[in-house]
Amino acid sequence: AVAAANGATGSIQLTAEVTGTPKLDLTTSDQRLDTSGKANSEKRVPLIVSNSGTAELDQVQLAGTAPTGWEISFEPKTIDTVRPGDTAQVTAIIKPSKDAVAGDYAMTIRASAGSQSSNIDLRFAVKSSRTIGVIAIIVIVVAIGALVGVFVRFGRR
Repeated sequence: AVAAANGATGSIQLTAEVTGTPKLDLTTSDQRLDTSGKANSEKRVPLIVSNSGTAELDQVQLAGTAPTGWEISFEPKTIDTVRPGDTAQVTAIIKPSKDAVAGDYAMTIRASAGSQSSNIDLRFAVKSSRTIGVIAIIVIVVAIGALVGVFVRFGRR
């Protein structure tokens, strides 16, 4: 209540609505931004979506950008709610193309909710199959054996 010098009084009721701001963060569960796997084989990468803000994150969507022919999917693809100070676990399922050659590839994984978003750049190392190496060694040994056989049979007598 407020009183004036002439004795008049007045009052007004005030209400305040406190609103917070969410803050979306995305990382891998082990904090590493690299992983590896074989061509045409699925690799599961655990991700952590966290909210370090003061309001809830609603409908967090996950998406990924990878080289041509690769597949990225998420379990779950959408997180309904992440409360302030909480985290949610998501699994990224990465499948390199069957034609991927051994080497390093870059991809981006993005989480977004409303005006909030967070990206991570992930390096994926495609490893070559050991079968190819074993076959190559066998071919070399057979070729050397054939050459030795030719020299022994047709060499000087």
